[in-house]
Amino acid sequence: MKTTLTENVLEACGASDIQHYLDIIDRLEEGFKESIDQEQGRIYSSKKIALGEKLFDYLWKLKPKRFLKDNYLLSHALKEYHSDDPDASCGNCLALTALYNILAEKLDIPVSVLDPGNHVLSRIEADDMSVNVDNSIIRGFGLERIQLFENHPWIDLDELPTLPNKHLVATTYFNSAEIAYCRGDIEYAWELLDKAMNASYHSSFTALESALRRLSDY
Repeated sequence: MKTTLTENVLEACGASDIQHYLDIIDRLEEGFKESIDQEQGRIYSSKKIALGEKLFDYLWKLKPKRFLKDNYLLSHALKEYHSDDPDASCGNCLALTALYNILAEKLDIPVSVLDPGNHVLSRIEADDMSVNVDNSIIRGFGLERIQLFENHPWIDLDELPTLPNKHLVATTYFNSAEIAYCRGDIEYAWELLDKAMNASYHSSFTALESALRRLSDY
């Protein structure tokens, strides 16, 4: 695996020109710091939670229509953030959470991952507080409960365990494995699923594993 969260997620996306995407991340970080400087002087004069909220607002302000249900790739989200289209759709919860957590890490914001099932969110734990962040909705900062779909029971986010950021890498590999499985490329799906399991085991991966075992007589 690569050395940074950004590189690992991009590798899981199948991105080839990783340096290009790293440059986009750096420009987003620089733009955010400039926006903070204009507001209050020194960027690190605020607490981590407040800084995390400003980062959340900054990313939504840049691309207010950024949610794209069917695209989990960080590489696609970065391409759209790099574009001049203010109405660009960038990615789903996985792509947007990866983007947020990568930038938060670079800003020294202590951020991790939540996974209630078929959805990922961020969690910031700092300043004697714990704040949940749903990057797929514009009012997602400080979220306490979530309903995954209509008529689904409400989930108390504070009761969910914190997962390491490598779970974003694993889930990206897992999504790629699902796509390979659906197109019938079982061998490649196994390869990607192995990478997902090695990065961060999660119970949601087991259904695909069972399906692959049935198909390949593993």
